[in-house]
Amino acid sequence: MEAEIKQVIEHNLQTMNDEDLSGYMDTIAKDANPEGYIQTENAMKQYFSEYDLKATIKSFNIVSVSEEYAVVEVEQDTINNNSAPFKDNRMLAEHTLVKEDNQWKIKSTILKSRKQIDKSGEVIGDL
Repeated sequence: MEAEIKQVIEHNLQTMNDEDLSGYMDTIAKDANPEGYIQTENAMKQYFSEYDLKATIKSFNIVSVSEEYAVVEVEQDTINNNSAPFKDNRMLAEHTLVKEDNQWKIKSTILKSRKQIDKSGEVIGDL
C-alpha cells in the first residue's frame, strides 16, 4: 500500500514536469472534491502555459494510512527553467489521499512551509 501511495506522488510530479495535464489530473481526486479538481485543472493549465517547471522529491514520509485514506508529507524542490518570473522553492506539503475507483488520488494539499532556493537547490530565504 505504501509503495502505491508513493507512486501516485511520484507520478503527480513527473506528469507536472512533462506538462501532461491529463496524466496529472489522473492523480487528483475528482469525486471527493469536484470544485478542487476544477480549480487544480485550471491552475495547472496556466502553469504549463507560463512556466517550465521541474519538481523533485527531497523526502517522502507516510504520516498515517488506512484502507481509504492516507496522509503523506512530501518535501520537494520546484525550479522554473524559463525566463518567466517564478520563485524557485523548496516546500513541505501534507497531501491527503483517498481511494477513488480503487486507486489512490490526491484529495487535498496543505502547504506547511516554503523557502526560496537558487537553481542549485540552496535555500536563500523564506517565501
